[in-house]
Amino acid sequence: MAFMVSSRAQATPEIQRLDDFRQLRAALEEAEGGLAAARRRLATATADYNRALRRFPECLFAGRLRLTPRDYYDIAVDDSRAGETLV
Repeated sequence: MAFMVSSRAQATPEIQRLDDFRQLRAALEEAEGGLAAARRRLATATADYNRALRRFPECLFAGRLRLTPRDYYDIAVDDSRAGETLV
């Protein structure tokens, strides 16, 4: 998202000079960084959970409680929106 906003702003240089635009771009970059960190934490937690299901004695309890391994969360990039114009 920040890339799309920045690429649109490059087409109109007067937008880049606006303080509101700079704040928007900084907020988008911060949000994207937070999302990336959350995805890393989720991947680590999923790996830890799946590993624990295979360890002894956890595997005994996991079977009785019907706990199953979890898939890793993956966001596919939607290429159809890559060319959208932000207004």
